[in-house]
Amino acid sequence: MLEKVTMFLQMFTMELEDLHKDIELLIEKYKDEHDHEVISNYVFLENLALMKNELFGIDSFLQEVKEIVPASYTDVHDLITHLKKQLLNRCHEKGIASSAFILSERKMNKVLSYIDEHSLHQQDYFHLT
Repeated sequence: MLEKVTMFLQMFTMELEDLHKDIELLIEKYKDEHDHEVISNYVFLENLALMKNELFGIDSFLQEVKEIVPASYTDVHDLITHLKKQLLNRCHEKGIASSAFILSERKMNKVLSYIDEHSLHQQDYFHLT
């Protein structure tokens, strides 16, 4: 189980880093649209404020994930339950947009499905040998 928890944390960290880059790309897209008068100043500033808030949330989530000790959890599902509670609390306490939590939760589910599928294939392999 420790191996799965460690794998989950490594992959989730990469997913959060990727999400951070995606949000930065969206900010650049909105800046370009604003500069070319595709979107109004009001829309640009609202979008920018949301994206900056999401970046703050993703960065704080990432820091928290990097500090987790894998051996503290009995299995991946225990870790995910803890992470969801912790990240949701952080959103409420720090005024982070709920979209940051929703995006992070989707990344958690993506990593979990990969780990579950990987485990299933591994079990199939051992049954065949």
